[in-house]
Amino acid sequence: MLQEPERSADPIRVHEGYIAPLFSLPLKLPATAWHGHIPFLFVLFRNLKPARYVDLGVHWGASLIAAASASQAYDLETELWGIDTWAGDIHTQAYEGDEMYADLRSYLDRNFSGVHLLRSTFDHAREGFDGRPVDLLHIDGLHTYEAVKHDFDTWLPVMSERGVVLFHDTMERDHGFGVWRLWEELKHEFPSLEFVHSHGLGVLFVGAKSLDDPFLKRLVEDPARFESYRATVSRIAGLLPFRCAHLHFEAELQSFVANGDDPEEIVQRYKAHMEPAAKPLLSRTGESRGLAARVRRWLKGRSRGATRRPDDQGEPPGK
Repeated sequence: MLQEPERSADPIRVHEGYIAPLFSLPLKLPATAWHGHIPFLFVLFRNLKPARYVDLGVHWGASLIAAASASQAYDLETELWGIDTWAGDIHTQAYEGDEMYADLRSYLDRNFSGVHLLRSTFDHAREGFDGRPVDLLHIDGLHTYEAVKHDFDTWLPVMSERGVVLFHDTMERDHGFGVWRLWEELKHEFPSLEFVHSHGLGVLFVGAKSLDDPFLKRLVEDPARFESYRATVSRIAGLLPFRCAHLHFEAELQSFVANGDDPEEIVQRYKAHMEPAAKPLLSRTGESRGLAARVRRWLKGRSRGATRRPDDQGEPPGK
């Protein structure tokens, strides 16, 4: 459930800044273990408005495409960087890096401006960012403790006063993953949030002004409030792959129809692609609509809060 914000918080602004962006979709969703964190990435772009974003570890480009989609959606003109060798490591499956890089480069050039792909080691790329502060950094390279600590220590000096660092896989403890160990250290040194779904995402506020937003600061300072918000993010994020698949196949259907394909063949293609996901999609879509309706009722009630008694708290969504 969503915990009721304090009366000093503008409920409309909270909804527009921290709830509505969760329902946003990236222009494309490549194969990824990161999809569960795309909704909150939209929230960060909506509220932090980063001037420069850096992805350390790009792979198929899911987080970079989501960042580009968010920058485009909010008219931010963020300078976006994706840095990778596309050579793989012990924590990635074998893949054809040249083909992957070329496909991603072509897609980004066709659909976005201001996105830079740099085929390089993180250390070598870091040399080019002196005097170019980074507002939002996503560390998702080699996941050993030593590697991720080195990446953090190397890039921390170029983080801006609004700087926020994202760490993926904070919940993974097997197969030599060590992000969780570094996270255990850093969360005691800096203000932080951690999402536990989709392998875990650590959000570290390293800049002196990174928590200037009042509601974001409340999430960090109030564990109960954040737990409520975290559950909401997880539930909405669970819908994202199904929603993206539906939109993608809907576009394909329109193409089939435009090409004059046989109607029966179109129906069979639809069944083959969509029926396996139909039940969970319909179930979770209904759940999402119910949550959205409760949010709207709650906000409507909050907008009349000035006419209530001071002890009349109303009913928060989810009850």
